[in-house]
Amino acid sequence: MRAILVSVEARLKLERLALTGIGVGVLLRLASPFIMDLGYDANAYVATGYGWMRTHHLLLPYGDVLTFWPSGPGYSHHFPPGYPFYLGLVFATLGYGLAQAKLAAVAISLLALVVTWWATRDLYGREAAALTTAVVAVTPWLFWLTGMGFSENLALILFTLTMWAIVRSLENERFILLAGLFAGLAYLTRSSMGAFFLIAGGGGALWRLYHRGWRAFRSPWYGAAVVLFGAILGAWAWRNLALFGWPNWETSTGSRGIPEWIWDHKLQFALSTFARVPMMLAVLLPLPLFLRPEARAAVRRLREEHASALWLSVFLVWFLAVLFSAAYLSMGAWEDALRLDNFRYVVIAIVPLTWLLARDSDCGDPRTRRRWLALGIVLLVGCATVAIYPAHDLSSEAARALDPALQKGDVILVDGTGKYAFFAYLTHPEDVSVHLAGYVPQDEPAPPFVIQRWQGARDGYVLLGEKLERHPWFAPDDYVVIYGRADVVAARGIVLEPMRAGW
Repeated sequence: MRAILVSVEARLKLERLALTGIGVGVLLRLASPFIMDLGYDANAYVATGYGWMRTHHLLLPYGDVLTFWPSGPGYSHHFPPGYPFYLGLVFATLGYGLAQAKLAAVAISLLALVVTWWATRDLYGREAAALTTAVVAVTPWLFWLTGMGFSENLALILFTLTMWAIVRSLENERFILLAGLFAGLAYLTRSSMGAFFLIAGGGGALWRLYHRGWRAFRSPWYGAAVVLFGAILGAWAWRNLALFGWPNWETSTGSRGIPEWIWDHKLQFALSTFARVPMMLAVLLPLPLFLRPEARAAVRRLREEHASALWLSVFLVWFLAVLFSAAYLSMGAWEDALRLDNFRYVVIAIVPLTWLLARDSDCGDPRTRRRWLALGIVLLVGCATVAIYPAHDLSSEAARALDPALQKGDVILVDGTGKYAFFAYLTHPEDVSVHLAGYVPQDEPAPPFVIQRWQGARDGYVLLGEKLERHPWFAPDDYVVIYGRADVVAARGIVLEPMRAGW
């Protein structure tokens, strides 16, 4: 009896530690808007959500992100619709603004913790739920991505629900219909991958064929799930064809040319893959390294239908992350190999990987408790590092400093980044135009303001503010400068507040 009580107490101790980790993760998410800036993609999501709020269409006020010449409103033809639609609902409910955009990012990150807890508890019980949710809560990449306002928390929710439904379908086939629904919605958060996303579907079909044979495809529930997923994919593809014509069924025209690019640039792609593999492994490897006994046990289960489904999901996410990010790296500059935001492509695989390790953990064993505690400490050190070196976007900080000086009809010239780099930081983005350097008609007057990402003077302009941020890792330093046209600055008496990060 005493041994049982000791075991129960030990299991409760680990669970309490996990709950403490969840609490710390919640506090980190609540703090993230105060110390970080929205990233470029997040600003583009905000612009699309803003367009949806006003028109109920995924319409960007300055034209699509890949429309470089000055343009009127244009339909989104690059980023997936899932997260911008969510932002549009938030703006329609709470009004538009930077605060609403940041709060939306925090809210969806907290919902991701709730969904992780619920799905894990339903599958594996309370202890596994506490451990898995704690890992998600203190994963530094998710802390970072929440502060940057990226869509990974929504993707994690839908991916987790998809895997939950797949696992439940192993005993009750009706759940595969929910898996088709959630997979379709997940596609809408990752549809920039285009046809590459279908690799995951193909992998799932082969897994099902291996374990259940051809009879598995005669299931009416499986057929209905395929139809449901196809209907969601088809509806979005039809929208793209209706707006942009054949063959533009994909979300992003850039993804369509990736296979041909890889074939024509095999060496560049191979070198890029070599650079991406360790980066994508770095997100996942800490878990099996610290939980080696649990990882070995999970590998021994590889032939089981249940475990193989989880392993396959982890591998497919990792494989697609390497493939997609390596392709874009091979198209760009090698300095992009050090861009840390590429970790986001693989982070959703943390949930099924933790399920594999947590489902059979002996929480009453002191050695098991020490392994989980060591993993938690390492993840918290990562979170502390993110807090010390939070994600900043100097273009956004420049726009916030400039915002009080803007008047209706002003033009901001952007040099060194995209035209949606700071959309969320403008109080009235509809009142101004944003033009890209090199894509301005010659007959237009010089723009009143310039936000420039490189050092160099401009004739006829005066310096309004500048900021340099050095990085402690091997990456180029960030720099931004704000210029105002001399006559405009003199007429308005413009003096800007210093640039700052955060809220």
